[in-house]
Amino acid sequence: ARLAVQHIFIERLRALGNDTRSAEKALEVMRDILRELYCARSLLRRKGVPREGALDAPLRFRKAASRR
Repeated sequence: ARLAVQHIFIERLRALGNDTRSAEKALEVMRDILRELYCARSLLRRKGVPREGALDAPLRFRKAASRR
């Protein structure tokens, strides 16, 4: 949603004839941060790290460890 807001902001700046470089750089930073977050989340999921508050997490890890 924030990326969409930033896109709209850039278009408004462009329509008014203003410089958009700073706004575009901010959008690029937002995208980079999101990309890194998604990659980290994907890596955690592949490693089997439970989400915070997962009630069955200890049991799952014990089962996985016993299979190795």
